[in-house]
Amino acid sequence: MQTSAKLLLAATLAPIAAAASPSFAQSVPGFTVSTYANPTHPVLLSFGPDGTLFAGRDPVATGSTTPVKPTRIGPGGSPVASMGAVNIPDPDTVLLDVTGSISGVAGTLLVGGLLDGSSTSGQISGIRPDDSVVQVFAGGPWANPVEMKFDAEGRLVFTDSVSRGIWVSTGSAPTLLATLPGSAAPTYLTFSPSGQIVVGGSDGVIRIYNADGSPADGSFASFGSLGGIEHAPGGAFGTDLHVLDSAAGTLVRVSPAGAKTIIGTGFATGAATKDIAFGPCGNLFVSVHSQNAVRVIAPLGCACNYTSEPDFDGSGSVDGADLGALLGAWGTDDCATDLNRDGIVDGADLGILLAGWGV
Repeated sequence: MQTSAKLLLAATLAPIAAAASPSFAQSVPGFTVSTYANPTHPVLLSFGPDGTLFAGRDPVATGSTTPVKPTRIGPGGSPVASMGAVNIPDPDTVLLDVTGSISGVAGTLLVGGLLDGSSTSGQISGIRPDDSVVQVFAGGPWANPVEMKFDAEGRLVFTDSVSRGIWVSTGSAPTLLATLPGSAAPTYLTFSPSGQIVVGGSDGVIRIYNADGSPADGSFASFGSLGGIEHAPGGAFGTDLHVLDSAAGTLVRVSPAGAKTIIGTGFATGAATKDIAFGPCGNLFVSVHSQNAVRVIAPLGCACNYTSEPDFDGSGSVDGADLGALLGAWGTDDCATDLNRDGIVDGADLGILLAGWGV
């Protein structure tokens, strides 16, 4: 991240420098907070379907376009490895294109940011499975992707701090979906359970848009500054919106009515905290740039098995005993029987068990 345009994101993480917290004594009652992995200078986070974590990277907390490589973190926190045959300018935001609908090649990691040394021209690159790097989109009215995600319709949706817009693509050149009001620029992005687009702004305001880009709520919630927003997938965290307030160093749950409840304290303030993301077992992951760390927040007493198999009792085959264990945990966030690690034991896990029946 670099230049006055890129510093719009840094503004959402203000106060920075002197105001940044020197310690990281996170406390989330009912949960444990531990170090998951130690990637270099992590920025935006994104998970693949198998639990692999991808982290954008920037050597400067307040932003630069220095070419570096984003990071791949294996399920469970290792191995930690750089990605790409060459360095990529400003690889802040990353997203796995599982089907290849945007990049043209399944399993390509999309990487977004400014072009090297530019404040008005950006790109979305792709790191192929063979580690080659290609340019997927470049320039146009958008210039500086901040966060990218796929919505329920399979569209690529991303925020852009230069145009102050929300952009979408189904494989062709991105088109503008909505522009934030006034001088606010969109930063963090997530989707509500109903499919609405939830966007954090450089002014600390969280706004909600319908899938077609029409405004639904222009002032859903406000914070001093933002260090990430995510809707929880269920399980111990529920399904409400979760926000890292990087001005106060707090983790906040926001109800559908906009009511705020602080559920965690002691998080890094300023530009130190870069993003939050829900991942395996429905656990919450936090990137801490200044500590070269990704933290994981997990429910107490829930030792997640990242390589969970449907033979729960270790008998050597998947049978009625394993089915009984799964049904006994139905609707809970039981880690042992949550086979797809989405934070809840449900029909998806039953399908995995039945597919392995008798094996």
